Amino acid sequence: MPRELELDWKRAGAVAWLILWRSFAAGFLVGFAISLVVGLILQLAGFTELEIRAITTTLGFIAGVAVLLIVVQMALKKHYGDFRLALIPRDTP
Repeated sequence: MPRELELDWKRAGAVAWLILWRSFAAGFLVGFAISLVVGLILQLAGFTELEIRAITTTLGFIAGVAVLLIVVQMALKKHYGDFRLALIPRDTP
């Protein structure tokens, strides 16, 4: 296997940490902001607390998935010192 394709714990840890902390931090901030703004608007519009929770939870989940996809896209573009992530197709037999 060529050197550039070898995966070790240091490289795997760097990638996992980047994806985890960025996803968590950005997802939390985006989800909180969306929930706050949408919750206030729905409360002023006269929605019940149960309806507000259902709507903001759904929007928070969608925002979290979107943030995760953006973070993974960023991770694929980032240079990690001596390596870079790549999506390489498997050899076909």
